Amino acid sequence: MLPMDFSGQVSYPLPGPLRPQAGLLLPGEALAPYQPGPLRPQAGLLLPGEALAPYQPGPLPLPLYPPPLLTCVRLDRVRGGRQKYKRRMDAENTAYLGLTLPPPAKKPLTKIVSHLLVAEPEKIYAMPDPTMPESDIKALTTLCDLADRELVVIIGWAKHIPGFSTLSLGDQMSLLQSAWMEILILSIVFRSLPYEDELVYAEDYIMDEEHSRLTGLLDLYVSILQLVRKYKKLKVEKEEFVTLKAIALANSDSMHIEDVEAVQKLQDALHEALQDYESSQHQEDPRRAGKLLMTLPLLRQTATKAVQHFYSIKVQGKVPMHKLFLEMLEAKV
Repeated sequence: MLPMDFSGQVSYPLPGPLRPQAGLLLPGEALAPYQPGPLRPQAGLLLPGEALAPYQPGPLPLPLYPPPLLTCVRLDRVRGGRQKYKRRMDAENTAYLGLTLPPPAKKPLTKIVSHLLVAEPEKIYAMPDPTMPESDIKALTTLCDLADRELVVIIGWAKHIPGFSTLSLGDQMSLLQSAWMEILILSIVFRSLPYEDELVYAEDYIMDEEHSRLTGLLDLYVSILQLVRKYKKLKVEKEEFVTLKAIALANSDSMHIEDVEAVQKLQDALHEALQDYESSQHQEDPRRAGKLLMTLPLLRQTATKAVQHFYSIKVQGKVPMHKLFLEMLEAKV
């Protein structure tokens, strides 16, 4: 409704500046004359009779990025490099904690240990006579035949020990006659390490406590099993086993050695090979070589007991024995 004055006449507004929002012209209203002015904050459509204002440069807008001298500080630190609080590890970084690194590769072996590994004989089998009934005689016959065949293997193996072939034939035979049973028992011990309270005389001939009692070998079973437990506790490796076998051969107590100095030189070389291996592969245990060498007296004691037992069997004459095995038994006794 249009405003009215006191006379009752409708009053119309006088022409004036443009209104903030353009609308339809009222009756009798005319467009205001154009007067240039500053640009409006927001440009829209031109009103009727309105023209663009002339361009007048203004100040540049502020940059959206931070100024170059802005100082950045880590969340867990304050000025001066001091750590304010412990920052919790990111979840994405914790995934790396579960990764396990592969075990370090073994260092190169010494020449002697590498040579002994190559010279190690193949697996041996007892092959008991299937036509014989199960008895103590069959078990003892099988073991005596197995020992005879192993003696042949040991003689061939000894020739590949570095320094052994340079000894005189007499000294070679003296060492073999003195240590052959120790080498046999050490081989049984190493084969038995993966087993529990069983002795692996051959890959196809394993005896437990009950079987050993029935064949009259219970005392020998207990003695050898004591060695097995010692080496199992030490977690003896094959490299150590082959070196200990060579040391047992050279560490003879024979009274018939001709060249003591040459045999001593062989012993020193083998001891040094074992020490070098332990220093290289087991740096965390500097006394490991000594621990292994300390098992040799028990090995010799067990071998002496085994020789006496089989010699008593030979005297009884109930079990057939091959010539080489008999000669070695008599030389040892």
